[in-house]
Amino acid sequence: PVRAGDPCPLSEDGLHKVHVKLRQIMGQAHLDDLIPNNPCEKVKFPKPPQRNARNSLTPEDARKFHEQLVRNFELDRDAKLVALLIILGTGCRRGEALGLSWGDVDFTRRTIHLINQYAKDHALRNPKMDSPGRVVGMSDALSRCLKEWKGYQLAQLDQVNRRRARRGEPALSQSDDFPVVTGRYGGRIDPDNMDRFVRNDCVDNGWGRFTENVSIKEYGGRTIVRGKGYEGLRMHELRHTVASVLILEGLSAKQVQSQLGHESCQTTMDLYVHAFESRSREAAEVLGRVLS
Repeated sequence: PVRAGDPCPLSEDGLHKVHVKLRQIMGQAHLDDLIPNNPCEKVKFPKPPQRNARNSLTPEDARKFHEQLVRNFELDRDAKLVALLIILGTGCRRGEALGLSWGDVDFTRRTIHLINQYAKDHALRNPKMDSPGRVVGMSDALSRCLKEWKGYQLAQLDQVNRRRARRGEPALSQSDDFPVVTGRYGGRIDPDNMDRFVRNDCVDNGWGRFTENVSIKEYGGRTIVRGKGYEGLRMHELRHTVASVLILEGLSAKQVQSQLGHESCQTTMDLYVHAFESRSREAAEVLGRVLS
């Protein structure tokens, strides 16, 4: 808690985030010739140590979770399930999945261009000052899923536009800038609503539970449990799962950095030190067998 008289109410992590954002703003001002240089570049600000454990699914649980997502998607063409499949299939951030447009998806090359994020302020933006973003590959399974979803989304567009017309909103078409992950009225999905869906979906499928104000109802032959005090798998842990699986499967820190879009290779190594240590122990065992 912040107390009156504290010389600095921000934590080390908070200070670092402020410095990063200020450096970006000043950097853009310098590029726009508004200031002669970026004064923040002269401030050496070490990154705070990572104190929070990076929880992730085991490879076996990741397979089970993916199989469950695919089954649920086949039964219920829900855009939020598509977002989860994209996150688990690429390691992208929540905002990057929600910020995807169809022009960012290349089915011929089986790639996704991650250039925008959709944040809580409902703004679609490039978070890194005109960065070209990064291009990540799609597996056959993810490519098939997105093709099926694109066809379903197009078939539902007339119904979406009728809803929009009742609200006095213009009709939409599935152009290159049309969102991949869409809500009931064809717009992008609010990040908080996405988080709420993930919590409920995880409880429904055995990946989490509510501990407070729990209510149980029967709906359509299903038992629906809702409440507060969520404990269990969280969406950002899917990103950590992707990183851990890639490391355990032998990808280098540089490759994982490129996939996840970290600022530096050192960031990747700092965040996933335990996974790299596990690989190092395997290397030591290999050397032990060879040299013994």
